[in-house]
Amino acid sequence: GKADAPLRVDVGRGGKGAITYLVDIEKDEDFEQWPSNVQMLFYSQGGPPTIRRNLFNLLISVDPSNQGADRAANLAYSLLSSGYPVRVGVVLASSADVAAYRRHGETFLEAPDRPPARAPTERAASALDFHRLFEHLVAAEGKQYGFSFLLNAARLSQHDGGGATAAELVQIYTQLMARGGMEEEESTAEGYGVLEDATHDGKYVRSVAFHATKNFKPGTAFLNGIPLPTSDGTVFQEESVKVLQEEQQRIMQLVMHGRLTDTRPKSVYAELLTGPNVHARSYPGMGEGPADRTYLDPPALEEMGSAGWGTTAEPGAAAAPTVVVVASFDGDGAEGRRAAE
Repeated sequence: GKADAPLRVDVGRGGKGAITYLVDIEKDEDFEQWPSNVQMLFYSQGGPPTIRRNLFNLLISVDPSNQGADRAANLAYSLLSSGYPVRVGVVLASSADVAAYRRHGETFLEAPDRPPARAPTERAASALDFHRLFEHLVAAEGKQYGFSFLLNAARLSQHDGGGATAAELVQIYTQLMARGGMEEEESTAEGYGVLEDATHDGKYVRSVAFHATKNFKPGTAFLNGIPLPTSDGTVFQEESVKVLQEEQQRIMQLVMHGRLTDTRPKSVYAELLTGPNVHARSYPGMGEGPADRTYLDPPALEEMGSAGWGTTAEPGAAAAPTVVVVASFDGDGAEGRRAAE
């Protein structure tokens, strides 16, 4: 059933060098006083299980032109404020850059068909703009600054009803640096300088490649690999909390059956991303409709003698369109069996 085995995408593997983890319950000093006894799950009485394990792993894909990341960032803040043990990872890309990667591979940022960038005061913020400011803050000032940047950018987008401009992102950067005592004029000049700094662009390329490999749309969010809803506002919050509560029940089942103890597995995330309901990459419509659908990953198709179906073209090669067929077959009737074959 859906509550027992939701469809998951394995976004826990393959993201090395692409994902920035802003919160890690098991490693960050802020949580060192939290108990590690998983039996505390049974004393939470439906509330947040404040345990020093990464029981919930929230991956947020940020695309400044897509408000999905804004909703997920606010969800992360709300859950952490309530005491949920949520590891928060961020990965950045735009749909245009994912498409460019599929055409040109890792050199897509230097491709001749890449549109020239306008002045920061005249253009909408790109995913690369966001990435450069975000990664500079994390590297220079720490993960808390990166999280603050993410939340402030989310609030700006919600207030304006659209994506921020590059200049507005620099303004957020300036305000954050002012907390550390830097003068406004100096921090503003530094922010605009960071927009031209390619120091962390290699990570952005890996981030875009991760989106292409896992085949998920920028602006998507996942909880332990489960695609979160794409609803707006309070509906998104309510539906996402329901996903989390159902996941908490599944984790409690792992404890009851001895599959999750104080010492093993080393990664709860890896344990949850194992099984027939876990897919190597995302598919259109995944997470919508019946949970008992079967998705055939490219390796499975090849084993069936249908090599080439659903495979991803190598970067630089012409990509064949991906076709997803959703069908229901009556296995008890002769016509249904013939259709399935």
